[in-house]
Amino acid sequence: FMWIGFIKYIFPESKIIQCVRNSKYNCISLYKNIFEGSLNFSYSENELGRYYNLYKDLINFWKNYSTELFHDVHYENLINDSDNEIKKIINYCNLDWEDRCLDFSKNKNPIKTASVGQARKPIYKSSINSSTKFEPYLKDLFKLI
Repeated sequence: FMWIGFIKYIFPESKIIQCVRNSKYNCISLYKNIFEGSLNFSYSENELGRYYNLYKDLINFWKNYSTELFHDVHYENLINDSDNEIKKIINYCNLDWEDRCLDFSKNKNPIKTASVGQARKPIYKSSINSSTKFEPYLKDLFKLI
């Protein structure tokens, strides 16, 4: 998200897709995972809250700049109506539809994210509201976001 302006300047025809999720669940997901690299902000409630607010501010800046700069995909919609949401993404990218787009879990290309195990599975609904059990322990974080 920090590179949106740079990306659109260098590649003006680029397509940017933002996955939008409930802020609490998004932050809990970051907080409970260990990441390789430079995501150290995610191990402190205060730093994570400040970082998330910077993200929201920057996204709001770009949305005010242009409503057509990127495409929002709402996490819950993607989970509950994946066929239609995936078709919208393919359409936004001006790509031709192929039925294999719905069989993403069978793709054998390398995945380099913390969610590699999840990406190899079909879409599942158990992650929606699954983090509510952590909410009583993260009150400082939720005050910030």
